[in-house]
Amino acid sequence: MTENPAGGLSSIGAININSDIGDINFQAAGVDHLALNLDGDSAGVIVKPMVDGDDLIFQQYDGTEVLRITDDGKVGIGGDPTTILHIQAEDPRLRLDSTEGDHPGFELAEDGNRKWVIYNDPDETHALI
Repeated sequence: MTENPAGGLSSIGAININSDIGDINFQAAGVDHLALNLDGDSAGVIVKPMVDGDDLIFQQYDGTEVLRITDDGKVGIGGDPTTILHIQAEDPRLRLDSTEGDHPGFELAEDGNRKWVIYNDPDETHALI
């Protein structure tokens, strides 16, 4: 273990991190901030902020936020969400693209029961409600 390396960690080749139990923790000042659980079970790979209240934020190279998952489960595309799914952009659009002959659509439900649906009629060029 190297204490306080002058240049940080660098390599001209691959850097492999191996954990026999599949847990990798990223720390700052000895405190876990991000955990990866890679134990290979059927649950998949778990990415977990380790500080209560921290959001998981994805940014572009220039610092522009592109996706945020908040501590309380909201998802924001393009910024900090104020509702369960919040898309923020200059000209935001949602696109559902299906194969020819199918009918993509949106459904609104309450307690698992469909209340409202809008979908594309596969035989026409209009939507049905």
